[in-house]
Amino acid sequence: MRLIDAWDLWLTAVRWSAWSAVAVAAAAAGLSVAWRVTRRSVLARRDRRRERYRAFFEGLLSEQAPPALNGANKRPSIIDGPRRVMDGVLLGLLAEALDRADAASRPRLIALCERSGYIARFRSAAWSHLWWRRAHAARWLGRLGSPESVSDLIRLLDDSSYHVRCVAVGALASCRHPRILSALLKTLDHMRERTPWGALPRRRRVPIGVVTDALIAQGASAVAPLLPRLQSGPRPVREAVAEVLSRAPDP
Repeated sequence: MRLIDAWDLWLTAVRWSAWSAVAVAAAAAGLSVAWRVTRRSVLARRDRRRERYRAFFEGLLSEQAPPALNGANKRPSIIDGPRRVMDGVLLGLLAEALDRADAASRPRLIALCERSGYIARFRSAAWSHLWWRRAHAARWLGRLGSPESVSDLIRLLDDSSYHVRCVAVGALASCRHPRILSALLKTLDHMRERTPWGALPRRRRVPIGVVTDALIAQGASAVAPLLPRLQSGPRPVREAVAEVLSRAPDP
């Protein structure tokens, strides 16, 4: 009797195991199909957005009236969707358009970004508690070159993140503002500072090559302030100053 009961229990367990395996396999197959359909739909919407954005920027760069991206607004706009969303597709094509823009169309494109609120969004992201958002904001503020964003980039030179500081120095190199040169020179001067243990202060560490490239981008305006620094300071600073002076366009 006990053997029969044990056999019945074993058969019941086998049946439930089989039904469970079938149910799990069916659910996995359904999720796989749903994932493929959803992914195909998302990629199709992304491709349609990319074509709209591309047509918009092509019209803007060719001095033609670009098509509006949102039907309710007849004025050209690059806002498509909620303002809180950072659209990677749009930003990728915007970066490409900025790289291809000439001297006439680049200010027009930057002014459009400012009217659409993108510069304000990046300035707000520069205060984020996430370092990668601050770095992303600094990179874009340098690309857009708005005078109002110079103060944000200078503030990020003292950021707690090493990566953010490097990005901020590179972003300042692409901007033109009277305050930028003094901020870069201050960063260069901090290379001399040492703690009692001989290391640079942690919040001032920036690769000297990054600062050198930024100073070279400032052109002839950096020559006069750098001449006194060629005679003093540690060897890396003097080497950086010599490199800047050798490449600065000042006869």
